Amino acid sequence: MKHHTIVLRDGRRLTCSELGPEAGPAVLYLHGNPGSRLELLRPEHAQAFIEGGLRVLSLDRPGYGGSCQPTARGHQHLAKDIEQLLDTLKIESCVVVGHSRGSLPALALGAHLPLRVHAIGLLGATGMPDDALLMKDKIAAAKLLLFLVKYAPAVARSMIRLNHFLDAVSPGTRVLRLKAGLPSVFDRRQLDKEGRQMAQALHEGLAANPAWIIEDWRAWLVHPLGFSLTDVKCPVYVWMGEDDQTCPVSNAERLSQRINTLVEFVKVPQMGHLHTPGILVSLMQRLCESMTLQKSYKNLR
Repeated sequence: MKHHTIVLRDGRRLTCSELGPEAGPAVLYLHGNPGSRLELLRPEHAQAFIEGGLRVLSLDRPGYGGSCQPTARGHQHLAKDIEQLLDTLKIESCVVVGHSRGSLPALALGAHLPLRVHAIGLLGATGMPDDALLMKDKIAAAKLLLFLVKYAPAVARSMIRLNHFLDAVSPGTRVLRLKAGLPSVFDRRQLDKEGRQMAQALHEGLAANPAWIIEDWRAWLVHPLGFSLTDVKCPVYVWMGEDDQTCPVSNAERLSQRINTLVEFVKVPQMGHLHTPGILVSLMQRLCESMTLQKSYKNLR
């Protein structure tokens, strides 16, 4: 395992952790909101990447963990950051997996880095902000929070700062709050096993600025995305937990219908919003197979 912190051309820092064999195909993982690169540093994930022969780059998305906040709105800024990261690590091309709120940044990389990003996988994907039915199937607590994010951001920031403070003074309650936001029985079973490690990863991701998650949500719901789905030219795979109650399957279905390069939409049985190492590696390997086929086709031409 390696940890990288690079200084970008504009002076900001970008942090990621590298797991798995260096000779393996490169997979960039973009966490959700909240989240951090630490999500994939648990031993079972690290071992799964080694066994799968995958070189996984687990990124602190800008604004989280050790990565500085972006200086501009929209998702297009991430492309320049990732291009510099790949150049620094001497990686010619990669595939990208975006989980939850990381799904739209993953698609943005496909739109802005067509020569470097060869396939995209979305897990627990969010819907598009212009989807008229976006909030229809969300749980009540999520509807309230996202309403505040959109129309009363100062109130939402205060709520998040309070929750982060409570997490700091009473770490034992972190898992309980996670369970409140993840009602799927499959998510709760996973939290029973790994809740403390997952909660710690989320907490550390917000250490620099807990209220950043509000700005990240507003970048999804309020501000222009900075890319169009029609600009995504590489193959896209969408995998959703059949019991995902955090990012409803219906939202991801409508998103998928708008992606011209969609290869498959899969409902994974006995899975909620959270993914297991086995599911994650299976999706990553699927993407890497697609990248290998593309390279072989180019070599034949």
